[in-house]
Amino acid sequence: MTENTYALTCLSMRMTIERMKAPAIEDRIIRAEELAHRARVYFDLWEALTLDTAVAPYEVALDRFDDAWRFTRAAYEAAFLIRISNLFKRHKSTENFPSLIADARKAKVIDQTIEKQCGIMLDGLGDLPSRVNIVRDNAMAHQNRILQQHEAFGQARLSLDILRNYSDVSIVIGATLVSAIGLEPRMSYTRPSVTLQELLATLCKADSS
Repeated sequence: MTENTYALTCLSMRMTIERMKAPAIEDRIIRAEELAHRARVYFDLWEALTLDTAVAPYEVALDRFDDAWRFTRAAYEAAFLIRISNLFKRHKSTENFPSLIADARKAKVIDQTIEKQCGIMLDGLGDLPSRVNIVRDNAMAHQNRILQQHEAFGQARLSLDILRNYSDVSIVIGATLVSAIGLEPRMSYTRPSVTLQELLATLCKADSS
């Protein structure tokens, strides 16, 4: 066997193994919908520790354990932004809707109507994915020393309302794809944010007793 033949044989074997390891399109769709809902859990927890109307009833507990809640809030924020950014950014190593929709159509798992519906939702986001990436790439993932987090948010023109709507779109796209393969979409998982509020209420009550 020549060196070139050996190299081609190894390449062929590696590609075969990769195809065997690659999850089915249906499994990828289920996973993408799950990731969209997980991102929303992080958003809900972040929002619960950020909105004035949400934190007002728990100021006693939040003030007493200020450092803990400040870093907890930052962790939820980072987790949400990284997850939601990955879902809309084409990358071969992460599951994302643009690639998934194209692959599902190519594999004839979804029809042209579903592809068009999802495409309209993606197009409707405009430049929002790239704006979220400004924060994700500069303030979160790469921790740019020049562009601070609040400056990245200002440059990206983001708000909680805008990001909530962004999350809504991810959940709708996920539900559309899951329905297209004959499964029931997931129900929203709100228990973590409810539990957080219960925890804060318990801390406030203990502090006042």
